[in-house]
Amino acid sequence: MSTSTDLKACLILERLGAAIPGAQVEYARGGGMHRFVIVLGTINYDVGFPERLLEACSAEEIDRAVRLFVERIRTGAGPRRIKVGTRTGERRAAA
Repeated sequence: MSTSTDLKACLILERLGAAIPGAQVEYARGGGMHRFVIVLGTINYDVGFPERLLEACSAEEIDRAVRLFVERIRTGAGPRRIKVGTRTGERRAAA
């Protein structure tokens, strides 16, 4: 993992924690994925970023994506499990 990728993962962690009051945000890395689990009350949200995507995207693109996730989490809309970088048809909602 590069320093740039480390900084982008930190950006995501910081943004998620600051933008969702009362949420606990956990981070894990492995198998080429960066996973962020957002625990908000009794609901867990799982957002995964492939390593290759963090390497390819700018900080501005990542920040824009994080803002979309935050909006979905705040409103309760959308799936609870999101793998960033997949086509819409490949996303799976948590059971």
